[in-house]
Amino acid sequence: MVIIFRFTINEKIRENSIEQFQIRAREISMQFDNDLLDSDDNYDYVADYTSGTGEYAYVVDSTSTLLYHPMQEFIGMKSPIPEINEKVEQSINQPSDSKEDLFFTYEFNGDEKMLFLHNGNNQVILLIIAPIDGYE
Repeated sequence: MVIIFRFTINEKIRENSIEQFQIRAREISMQFDNDLLDSDDNYDYVADYTSGTGEYAYVVDSTSTLLYHPMQEFIGMKSPIPEINEKVEQSINQPSDSKEDLFFTYEFNGDEKMLFLHNGNNQVILLIIAPIDGYE
């Protein structure tokens, strides 16, 4: 009985983490669209989109090549995570009149992560990642 109760609490915490992340990611994506209009292909402002929960944001182009990443050594590379590259391609292939943000979870190095993908203009795509466990 205690195990079932604990599972229920853990599932509720997980659902709440996902919901809070999606709300925050949508707010960030609106800010990104505004910043994108004012930028000159310098995406350093994306560094301000993070919080203390292990969340970070980065920008890719339509080929999944990183244009901005908090770890600068990754810039110019493709994401090493196939699921992310597939979602970028899926986003690029959506008809322009029906673009939707994508959300999914995946596992990386034994940790479950949440990813929010925002394709504002089919040229640059904002990705926001956070761990599910401990997200506030």
